[in-house]
Amino acid sequence: MKTKDKMKNIGNKILNILFPKHIKCIFCGEELNEKSTNDTCSDCMQTLPFINRPCLRCGGQMADSYSNVCPRCNTENHNFTQARSVIEYTDIVVSLVHKYKYNKKYYLAEPMVQFMGEIFAKWNIGNTKTNNLKPTVFYSLK
Repeated sequence: MKTKDKMKNIGNKILNILFPKHIKCIFCGEELNEKSTNDTCSDCMQTLPFINRPCLRCGGQMADSYSNVCPRCNTENHNFTQARSVIEYTDIVVSLVHKYKYNKKYYLAEPMVQFMGEIFAKWNIGNTKTNNLKPTVFYSLK
């Protein structure tokens, strides 16, 4: 390869770092714009089923505003004391988690952690010494 071609190749790599093209939404694959957050397009951000009022036991979305624990947790015993989710586990979220876990798309970790961090900060989780955040074990085989 000629020196001129090498320099052009290096220049293109630098431009791609400074001005990346074709960055896509992690959910729908649409190209992102400058208003996008957490590698997610504005359409997906509006349709994601964020949990606004979690059950204090399992972390699922609460429908009844008069209780702090969902009906399922009132009748079932869990092998944990408390859990939290930021988004309901719907098909689009399952697909994203499976891409991360089974297809080794580890770049998805950063936007998922950003979602959790923003919601946990809003809920004041992880800001005191009494909170204990633990990761979930992911198995490499499905």
